[in-house]
Amino acid sequence: MTTEGARRFLIVAGCYADAVPVIRLAEVLAQAGPSAAALVGVLVRETALEAAEGAPLLSRPRMRRPLPPASLSRDALSTAYAADARAFSTRLALIATRARLTWEFHTDQGMSADLACHLRQPGDTVLLGYRRLLDTGGPVVALCHAEDHHTQTVAAALARTLRRSALTLPLETAERPAMIDEMSATALVVAPGLARQPARLAALIEAARCPVLVAPDVG
Repeated sequence: MTTEGARRFLIVAGCYADAVPVIRLAEVLAQAGPSAAALVGVLVRETALEAAEGAPLLSRPRMRRPLPPASLSRDALSTAYAADARAFSTRLALIATRARLTWEFHTDQGMSADLACHLRQPGDTVLLGYRRLLDTGGPVVALCHAEDHHTQTVAAALARTLRRSALTLPLETAERPAMIDEMSATALVVAPGLARQPARLAALIEAARCPVLVAPDVG
């Protein structure tokens, strides 16, 4: 389905389990807006996993019977990746149809933060799935300058939806990812400028261990 002319919510994840919570967050945010919206899902085949042949298998193919311990072979990885792609696409279509949103899905290869920054279009809200949306009770954290009311508004709206408190930290906190790690945030909402800094964004994703949203540009 075409997403031309709609507010886009770009959902980027390395596996289906990471994608599920951010698809739901994207649906809620999309429905809260005043105009037509679209969900754009991207399943990333991480280059780090491609280089890890022989390592313990992180995402195993979905089977009806138990499997013995396995290592990460290219065939096993491809099977698991294809299963995740089908599940991601099916889930996205179901949610979008239910909410009467347009949608599209594709796969890509690389690193999630790099691809998110590359694929992001002006006005996009980017949602990066990393780990599951855990019921930590932690706040929704906005990482932005004090005068960036737009990013704070996105974080506050998400906090209300999730029934969590909202907390704003200065953008300089991005230089101290360990501080983000200690907060056990429910979600992290970062200023749109970080979409032009994939290395810093990747460090925040790793530290936050929760869904990370990049707020859309203003205007």
